[in-house]
Amino acid sequence: SPNRSVLVEAFRGAHARHLHAGSALSPQAWPQDAATAIGEAWAALLQEWPPSRQFLPLYLARVLVVSESFVAGFVNASGVERMLSGALASTEQASSSRGATLMALTTVSNLVASPAGARNLVAGGARNLQSVLALIEVVFEILRDDSSASADMSLLASAIVQNLALTLPMSDELAEEPKLLMITGILPALSTPAPSGDGENSGGVNNGGANGGGGGGGDCAAQRHQRLLTGLGALLLRGGEDARAIAESIDALGELKRAASALALSAKAFPHYKIDELCREIRALLSDS
Repeated sequence: SPNRSVLVEAFRGAHARHLHAGSALSPQAWPQDAATAIGEAWAALLQEWPPSRQFLPLYLARVLVVSESFVAGFVNASGVERMLSGALASTEQASSSRGATLMALTTVSNLVASPAGARNLVAGGARNLQSVLALIEVVFEILRDDSSASADMSLLASAIVQNLALTLPMSDELAEEPKLLMITGILPALSTPAPSGDGENSGGVNNGGANGGGGGGGDCAAQRHQRLLTGLGALLLRGGEDARAIAESIDALGELKRAASALALSAKAFPHYKIDELCREIRALLSDS
């Protein structure tokens, strides 16, 4: 098909120039124009092979997003929207599609784990802003789902929230709506019961946050609390007065009190996540606003 032909040619162009240098398989070593072309072709591939039906493109995409040029082409060709639509389609189908859902979320988490990836999400103006807003809506929809089947998806969703909070360019005017959605979404999510289950797939997480796999239901709750609190703290610090004003307008301190019992359980059972310290720092930020 035309889309597959474009993808093959894009790969040939990238690999031919670097094959003898031994770096052909490293996306970060590809020439900028070739990596961008591959990103565009990969987005087209996801249109032809939706994520809910084809695992392989997602499996490879989670690695390819380490290339800033690949991400630029992928985002500008609506790759994120196709990833999201695939993830949503999978969650509505049988458990056989669940692997594709998890891989789609892992890919998005890896994409936003770097400042370059997050920057590309808002670089395309209003059109790309809609991708960011849709992404935030999806992850909070997952965080509101307390079914036992969604433990690992819950961890991936919290990783995406944390990564976005740490990397999204806050100085950009287009970041105002995402900032509002994330702050107003994180606080009630702290009180939502975390799903039970293994939660083995914790997703790509920015180096500033938690790493490592999940555990049982209690560990899932603690990891989720840690990531959401880290994300909230990052938004309050990086978002300036506007972010603190948003938090104050929705009674953020009151929301933290409502989540206190759940947070206390996580802090006691898993002290290495430093839940108490995060809560103290956030209360201090809110009290100073």
